[in-house]
Amino acid sequence: MPSDSAQSELDAGRYWHAVLLLRAEGIGREPGVPAEILLRAEAEAGWHNWGAVLELLQGRAWLSDGAFARGSYLLGRAFEERERWMDAAEAYARYVEVAGKGTPMEAVALARRARVLEAAGHRREALASVSAMGRATVLGSWAAADLALAAARDGDTASTRAARLYVSEPQALAATWKAQADARLRAGDTLGAETALRGFARGVGPHRS
Repeated sequence: MPSDSAQSELDAGRYWHAVLLLRAEGIGREPGVPAEILLRAEAEAGWHNWGAVLELLQGRAWLSDGAFARGSYLLGRAFEERERWMDAAEAYARYVEVAGKGTPMEAVALARRARVLEAAGHRREALASVSAMGRATVLGSWAAADLALAAARDGDTASTRAARLYVSEPQALAATWKAQADARLRAGDTLGAETALRGFARGVGPHRS
């Protein structure tokens, strides 16, 4: 078990100090118990030592236990920082599956999953992750907005339109109001782009899909 001092440093957000104490105490050293390994990984993640997070958590069978679901999220973050997009997507999906629906971090994991899937070139799957978030959260709205803007840059009109269906937060709507026009322009559809912009001028503004 970690000392009270190490736990206090971790609780206070002084991750580097916590890591120094945990390492000195042998917390996370093999063979270790899952709770201690996860605690050490949390501390290492706190100061962005993603390599250590991978070493501590990769390949752990006990991540499928709901009590240690947080480990899958941390593993996803570590993979994401290393640009291992599909490994990150798998880890985030595992977190959502193991932690269960409605957990406070579910939307965060789904948003990050959408981002890494888009980075990996799997836009359809990214849209599915955004869809799973719904339109009710600010985070979901911005995840959809990011996806709509990325699709617009590629001239992917269908994905731009699909992503904007999940944009409801006013600022996110404002950021994507001409995404469909941009997508059509990138796709070589100048007339379609002009039509979309005229629609905005007639009142189909940023608060409409």
